[in-house]
Amino acid sequence: MKRIFMGLLLSVLSFGANAAGNITHAIMTDEARKNVVLEDLISLLDGHKQYWLIGSALPDGGYIHNYSYAEPAHWPAFHVPYFKHINALCQGQLETTRCEQLIAHFLGMVAHGFEDESYDILMNDRSELVDPPEVHSLLEGRDTMIDKYSVWDYNRAFHLMPSAVSPLDDVFQVFGAMRTRNVELSHLQIGEATMISAASLQRNIVDFFTNYVDSQKYPWLRKSYITEAGGVEFTGRALANLWEFYWEKFHGRIKAADVTVYPPDDGLIKSNRYDPWGRLTFLSDRPLQSSSLWSNFYLEDVSRNQKVSGSVRVRNGYVVTFNPRVSLVVGQRYRATLTTGIKDYWGNPVFSENFQWEVVVSDAEN
Repeated sequence: MKRIFMGLLLSVLSFGANAAGNITHAIMTDEARKNVVLEDLISLLDGHKQYWLIGSALPDGGYIHNYSYAEPAHWPAFHVPYFKHINALCQGQLETTRCEQLIAHFLGMVAHGFEDESYDILMNDRSELVDPPEVHSLLEGRDTMIDKYSVWDYNRAFHLMPSAVSPLDDVFQVFGAMRTRNVELSHLQIGEATMISAASLQRNIVDFFTNYVDSQKYPWLRKSYITEAGGVEFTGRALANLWEFYWEKFHGRIKAADVTVYPPDDGLIKSNRYDPWGRLTFLSDRPLQSSSLWSNFYLEDVSRNQKVSGSVRVRNGYVVTFNPRVSLVVGQRYRATLTTGIKDYWGNPVFSENFQWEVVVSDAEN
């Protein structure tokens, strides 16, 4: 029995490299729920918790089986068609039980991709820089370790155990409308079951001794993953803004931009341009039109009143970085700008006026 258990455990831990783990996703998504302020959205999320819980797990379920749905399920190229599917199905009757369940599941799937971007860019990539080299073992790699830390710190998070309630027929229809190749309904069913099994098994691999040993492997990650940029609290706050955007859009309302940036206004930025915290990161509260970013996100040296040479990196989803081509000067103040030329996925301006914030360069360790 022990051999069977370990075989299953290793198999479910073998996917999703360099990404927040299954349990950590659930905890981040729960943190977002705590940060939502719209009362009607709170009511929906509380009433259909199991739908956003399994939604926040489902995208990773295809990786271990090499199913083609896994990667696109993370990004706005899937989120927007899913949004359109719900709108077409519900036709303004969003308060029905079926529509509320679909929306809750949709928001969970949105959460997963957003959390991966935030965690990977600001937390995992920084751990690569400041922590000891990664141990290339299924049970000791960073992507597994983050879940082991979460299991211990959140008392195994039994209140966040997922169940098989995904509206898989609807998800399958969305992939069909997208013409995603080689996606079958059975793939989604197996992926969902895989993530539920993973959630159960992972809660059984941590005790006092393993937690002590694991905490020595990536000490910066161990002490930072809850409270620092890219971690549970930071990502949950930013995700709540994205959820509220989609909720308002479901109701035909336009939400003013409420974006998250790191470092924050008047915050400290690292001088090392190879440090993820030595770059400017913009976490959008809505899906973006990638082509609108290239010339509309820039950095200026305040004292010289001139632009800093750098490149804008746009990924698949909601998070964008400005990477300086040279390390910034310690003690100097810089101003970042996101212009009104930045557009959302539908071509609408994100900002009614230029969004600016200033940072100061620090050479402090960690």
